[in-house]
Amino acid sequence: MLKNKLIFASSTVILLVTLIIALLYIDVGYVNGNVGLFVINNFFATYKINSSWDIFTTVILDITFVFIFTLVGIGIFQAIKRRSILKIDRNVVVTEILVVLMLLFSLFFSNVIFINNSPVLQNGVEVSSFPSNHIVIVTFVFLTLATLVKDYFEIVKIGKINIICKFVSFGIAIIMIALMVVGKTLSGRIWFTDAISGLLLGLFFYSLFLLFKEKSIK
Repeated sequence: MLKNKLIFASSTVILLVTLIIALLYIDVGYVNGNVGLFVINNFFATYKINSSWDIFTTVILDITFVFIFTLVGIGIFQAIKRRSILKIDRNVVVTEILVVLMLLFSLFFSNVIFINNSPVLQNGVEVSSFPSNHIVIVTFVFLTLATLVKDYFEIVKIGKINIICKFVSFGIAIIMIALMVVGKTLSGRIWFTDAISGLLLGLFFYSLFLLFKEKSIK
């Protein structure tokens, strides 16, 4: 199992690095800055903001942050109740650490390395759009929550409802991620490859969660 998780993590990194190299050197066009794989990205680009999709994806992101803040609250509650931050459940700690790492990655790509600029100026300013940090966060959080639900029902066995809850939780996660990838692309704020890179990076952080999480939920 550990070997499979390591293979998944390394494969995700390889795909992401390959995508970055392709964006830097293959079919580079210019729209508010260099854009790699321009033919592909131009095919999906609208070059205008679609407010409906923009609002819809923002709502999904807001829901995601509600889950994140709830998890932070659970960690604080456990630390107070158990009188030690060392007694916070491992899964909570791992998730929070990975969220912080995602935010650091976001700052790194936004302020240090510019791969793509947004298809449109935002408030009259060129902004970095690679990777789609919104998709990174949504992918990681919803898959992590689905995994926690699955682990919980593996411990608390309630007959057939276990299987139903597992399928429902992962089904919701996949639907929300798909809507985010499609929605962010159609919103006009990012390129298609920015959405794919966000998905890959989110899967990478999720694979790290699988590597370091504990099986049981206390």
